[in-house]
Amino acid sequence: MNDEYGHHTGDDVLKTVAQSLKAQLRNIDRVFRYGGEEFVVILSNTGATAAELIGERLRQAVRNLEFRELDPALTMTVSLGCSTLVPTETADSLLRRADNALYVAKREGRNRLAMAS
Repeated sequence: MNDEYGHHTGDDVLKTVAQSLKAQLRNIDRVFRYGGEEFVVILSNTGATAAELIGERLRQAVRNLEFRELDPALTMTVSLGCSTLVPTETADSLLRRADNALYVAKREGRNRLAMAS
């Protein structure tokens, strides 16, 4: 993205993606940028089934974004890894399981959601 369109455009695209994610969430949920092109979404009081449904909604929202002002026009997809907090689990463990699920989603063809076991 940055190589083809420039850093300013890359930043604008990331902001648009973040806004799109936030628009799909409740006011008690949070979106954080986590590294270069990764985001972490924290869903409060949400079980695995609901988290999976929300994850699919997030995936579709990003897929529906169009950046027509760019030449060539850009559409994007996201791969998502989702984990739900288990009792006594640390934040590091929760993120690690989500990251492992993300790699499963990428391995299985991208533009999909994988749930952590």
